[in-house]
Amino acid sequence: MKLTELDSQVSVSDQLDISDLTELFRDGVEIVVCNRPDREAADQTGFDEISNACETLGMEAHHIPFSGDAIEDHHVQSFLELLQSGRKIHAYCRSGARSSKLWAQARTRQGMDAGEIIQRAGRAGVDVSNHIRSPHSQV
Repeated sequence: MKLTELDSQVSVSDQLDISDLTELFRDGVEIVVCNRPDREAADQTGFDEISNACETLGMEAHHIPFSGDAIEDHHVQSFLELLQSGRKIHAYCRSGARSSKLWAQARTRQGMDAGEIIQRAGRAGVDVSNHIRSPHSQV
């Protein structure tokens, strides 16, 4: 797992394995978000397996899947609801890029500075400059 902390509440990574969840739990993660559709690749661990393992550890698991850059308003809204919980979140996908882009759109809607969003996502190796929208625009 290649983990990058985007802010004090959210980290992102590439595809998780069941063994990664214990580390996330020890790091204080309370919510795990999968942004990857099931069966996108033959070697990925399915969301149901991740969800069951999260439940065993006392973490919540949420599935907000989308392909590529196809982030829609309902994806951002779902992620915003999780952010509003104030709990520590880890989001993952194939490489961490989709999750970083979803985080960028959600934080933009919350009013975070665009430059800061771009810089923080850049730490994960992701250019989110095309995913920054004004806080009140629709995705």
